[in-house]
Amino acid sequence: CEALDGTEIDRVKFEVKKSAGHRIVIVMKSKRTLSPEFRPNDPEKTGVPLPQVVAKEPGAKFTASVLNKFVRRAHDFLRKEPINKNRKIPANIILIRNAGKPNTVPSFRERYRLKGACIAGIPIAKGVARYLGMSVINVPGATGMPDTNLKGKVRAAEKALKNNDFVFLHINGTDILSHDAKRKEKTGFIEKIDRALAPLLKNPGETINIITCDHRTDSEPSFREYRHLPDPVPVLISGGGIQPNDVGVFSEHAAEKGFRLRGNNLLPFVFKVSEA
Repeated sequence: CEALDGTEIDRVKFEVKKSAGHRIVIVMKSKRTLSPEFRPNDPEKTGVPLPQVVAKEPGAKFTASVLNKFVRRAHDFLRKEPINKNRKIPANIILIRNAGKPNTVPSFRERYRLKGACIAGIPIAKGVARYLGMSVINVPGATGMPDTNLKGKVRAAEKALKNNDFVFLHINGTDILSHDAKRKEKTGFIEKIDRALAPLLKNPGETINIITCDHRTDSEPSFREYRHLPDPVPVLISGGGIQPNDVGVFSEHAAEKGFRLRGNNLLPFVFKVSEA
C-alpha cells in the first residue's frame, strides 16, 4: 500500500491505504468525471482468470480503463516485490470490489434524535459510525478477530451508555470463523459472546438490547467458497419494558417462527414497542 500510494495514471491520482486483513481502500482523484458505475474485477472464486473492470454505462468507461491500468501496474510491481518471494502464496494482485463516491446523509442524531457511539475492531464499522456522526471509542486489543478483547469492549459499552443514548457494539470474530468453515470454533465463540454480554443484560428495565447480524454465512466444509447467504437474519430485542414472547430461545430456527422486518425498519419498530 505504501509503495502504490500516490500512483498517477492518466492524470488520476490513487491514494492506497491499508484496511483490515486483506482489504485496502483506494481513493481516486481527478479533474475528469469519475463514476462508480462499473462491474468490479473480483471473480469471487479461486483458480479462474482475472476479469477486466467493465463499465456498466458509457460515463464509467474512463474510470474502468484507468482501474484496469492500475491493476496491471500493481501486479507488475507486486510480483517483483522481494517480500513475495518468501510467500507460499504471493500477494500479487489487487481485486477491485465495491465502489462509491462522496455523499452526505443526515447524521444518526439528526435522524433519530439520539446521541450515538460505536465500539468496534474493524475499520468498516468505525467508518460507517463516523459517516453517521457517531463518536468512535477505541478499545485496546479490539482486533475484529476471534482473539479480540471482548471483555474490554463490553466494559467500554457499559461506560459509553452513561453518556450516550445508543451504543453500537460490533463483534466480528464469528464472521472470520464462519468464512473459514470452523464450525466448532464458531460455536465456542458465540458462547464466549454470550458470557461476555452478561454485564449489559443485568438491568433489563433500563436498557433496550438489540442483538443481530448483517448476514448469514454457509460454513459447511463442503461449501467451497463459504459465501454470504441471502436468508433473513435473526434479531433479538429485549429490556426496556418490552414484553417477552413465548419463543424462549434465540436462534435462527426460533426466529424464523416470528415475523420479518426490513433492516431500515428495525429502529422505528424498537421505538414503537418500547413506547408501548
